[in-house]
Formats: sequence, structure tokens, C-alpha cells
Amino acid sequence: MTVHHSHAQQLGFKGCRAHIREVRGLEWIADGHSLSRLTSPSSRSFDQGAHHMEMTSLRLLHRSMISIGSDMQQFLVRTGAASFDCLFSTRDAPFVLTLTARGKARGFFRFDVLAGYRIRDYLGDMYGDLLEVLKEDGASGQRLIPKEFLAQLNDAIPTKATEKAHPAPPDIVRLRPDIIEDREKPFFNCWSYWTQGQKPSAENQHKTLLLLGPDALRHSQERSASSRWSSTDTGGSWAKDLSK
Repeated sequence: MTVHHSHAQQLGFKGCRAHIREVRGLEWIADGHSLSRLTSPSSRSFDQGAHHMEMTSLRLLHRSMISIGSDMQQFLVRTGAASFDCLFSTRDAPFVLTLTARGKARGFFRFDVLAGYRIRDYLGDMYGDLLEVLKEDGASGQRLIPKEFLAQLNDAIPTKATEKAHPAPPDIVRLRPDIIEDREKPFFNCWSYWTQGQKPSAENQHKTLLLLGPDALRHSQERSASSRWSSTDTGGSWAKDLSK
């Protein structure tokens, strides 16, 4: 396993120490594109009919992230013939682990990390693309078994967080194709405040959360402020001037 190092995000890394906390007493489940929150840590109703793999490496990595004040880590993992640029984000709820395949067979694979650092061992629509990336097809006599793949992935994930592995904004955009607003503009520029009942789009708030963090998202929601972005680093800070 090789860890891919990137420069710490100029605005997000040091500033994220204040809001990073280990999630306790809360559970999040994903149902399609909707999220539901369970307040009882003893509830396990969402396990019925589904199987999960406990990702012990993510538990240890998250503990290490908390100790250095990081809420995202970028790293490289290899499983068999395939290699993936990975991003583990605790800014999302539930937490999210994404894999972006390298090489000729490209693919993006997103996994929700549920309570107990568990990932469903059901790949759904991702199965075919992941099968192609791993080069495990009928001709080789092998087949893709989700539980075994997740076990290999768990073995390859680093358990120690580093400041250098906290991703810069361009890396976050590159490794999260689900950021769809102004992908060519990864750097924060300024806030634009809405009036007369208007509010930021869901796409804008999603980008705000992933690139700036939950405190910036809270400001966006409370003040009806859209984040504005630049293709070059302007040195702008989302918290520098919060007045209209």
C-alpha cells in the first residue's frame, strides 16, 4: 500500500480542528439518494436483508484523523492488478469512501460508511465497472465477490493520518465527480448573499460542504449565501468577511 501525499488545503486544514469530532450516539443510513438518521445507537433495523463489512482500517484512520484535526484523507491503494486514488471524507453524513480507478479502465466508486464503519457488501450498478477495472472476468476463471474485495480494500487502507494527506481543493474536486458545480473552479473566491427568499442551490451547498467544511455550509444555510469560486487560488477565506 502506498499513500499518495498532497499539500494541506490552505483554508480548510487548520480551520477544521474546531469542528472535527468523533460521531457518537448517531447512526446514518443511506436509502438510494436519501439519508435517514437514527438516534438510537442500539437500533439495527437497517441490517435486515443486508450484509455489511466492518472496515476496521477506517475506524483506526478516523481515530488518527481526529488526533491531527483532519476531516479528509487522500491515499492510494492497490488490490490485485488495479490501483485506486481514494478519498475518505468525514464531512459527509454518513461518511463516504470513494475510489477513482487509475489506468485504462477508469471508474468512480462511492461507498457510504455506516455506523460501526461498515460498508454494504452489495455493489449494485457498480459491479460491472468494478469488474472491468479489476480484470476479473469469465476468461480468467475468476469472479468478483464483493465481500472479498472489501476485505482486500480494508487490508490496503492506511490507518495513520498525516497532514500531507489532507487534500487540496483541486484534489477533492478530482476525486469527487459528484461535485458538479463549476468543476474547473476549485478555489473559494467570495460569498454571494441572496435576498427575497432565494437560497443557494443544492449543488452549490454540496460543493461548499466538501471543499470548505460543515461550518461554511452552516453559514451558507443560515445566511442564504452561495459560495463563489475561481480557477486560480485567490487566497480568499470563507470566514474572512461574513457580513453582507
